[in-house]
Amino acid sequence: MGRIGRLLTVAAVLAIAHVALAGGASAHTSLTSSEPRTGEVVEGLDRIVLRFDEPVALTAIHAWLENDDGVIPLAGPGYVDGDARVVLFSVPPVASGIYSIGYHVVASDGDAAVGEVKFTFDRPAAAGEPAEPIAPPVTGVKPLPSQRASAAPAASQSSGTPVVLEILLLALIGAVALLIGRRAPLLLLRRPS
Repeated sequence: MGRIGRLLTVAAVLAIAHVALAGGASAHTSLTSSEPRTGEVVEGLDRIVLRFDEPVALTAIHAWLENDDGVIPLAGPGYVDGDARVVLFSVPPVASGIYSIGYHVVASDGDAAVGEVKFTFDRPAAAGEPAEPIAPPVTGVKPLPSQRASAAPAASQSSGTPVVLEILLLALIGAVALLIGRRAPLLLLRRPS
């Protein structure tokens, strides 16, 4: 087998391995519901609750509130009634408007899920109270691209196989290819008997 044949073989093995790993079953955390819900109009907004289909470590989740003016940091997270599948964030006073809850959570298997929940906050003004709250959004702060919520409301996305496993597999295949490449000249020097 010539050098080009070996390279094509290695490329084919890499492609097959990548497809096999990407298509393999991998459990990951999914958002099952939220408070507020997608599309909901709420009159009060002091907390956000995200419910997942499996337990979430508080150190593995990040959530934020976002509108056209910027990103609003949330306090928390914490569990609701000790249930590690239900995560609570406190919301500072905000103005009425259309908001997105963005979240990023790393599951126990290493997969990351990113999503968003869009809703409307319509705060009724009480007698003698200013129409808008004191704390405006933090302007000029945007989530990192990896934290940007997806366009699909309340949907989680997964990268499939953790990147570490793919890197290790590619390194292993590369090492095998090197060994084959080094042995090939010796095989070519041997004459058939």
